[in-house]
Amino acid sequence: GGRVYALDGAHPEVRQWLYDLARRVVHDWGYDYLKIDFLDWATAGAAHYGGLTQAEAYRGGLAALRDGLGTEAFLHGCGAPLQHAAGLVDGMRIGADVDASWGGIQAPARAAGLRSFYHRTVWLNDPGCLVVRQPLSLEEARVWASVVAASGGLTVLSDNLPKLAVDRIPVLQKT
Repeated sequence: GGRVYALDGAHPEVRQWLYDLARRVVHDWGYDYLKIDFLDWATAGAAHYGGLTQAEAYRGGLAALRDGLGTEAFLHGCGAPLQHAAGLVDGMRIGADVDASWGGIQAPARAAGLRSFYHRTVWLNDPGCLVVRQPLSLEEARVWASVVAASGGLTVLSDNLPKLAVDRIPVLQKT
């Protein structure tokens, strides 16, 4: 409902800033994993520096981050225009946000199936967070855990493990 401000990846100074930030993340802060979310906003705006298209601006900014991280860090994209990130990220979330409900796992499950061809050819797929907590029934939790496991991609846990019901632990262990 408000204004959205996004960095213009087409602008040389923005690219330099992103490169420098990525170098700092790896060398000064010691991180070897960077997950960047809401990348679809990187294409916002009607015009980009130098007349570049939204896709060109997006790739320019993402390439600056990738170059800054070098090979020392894993770059994980999320909420992104998939086709324009090819070759620039190591992993990519390939579907909608996961919610601990039957309706909240259906779209991510569909995306995992439809976008399975990306896995290990373009990047490592991230089907979405593995959730097995209630209000998912045990059967629903098993379905989602099976989709995540069968995808062969990244497994990111989202449940508060110490508070997880005892009957859900074997589901995580099998996954």
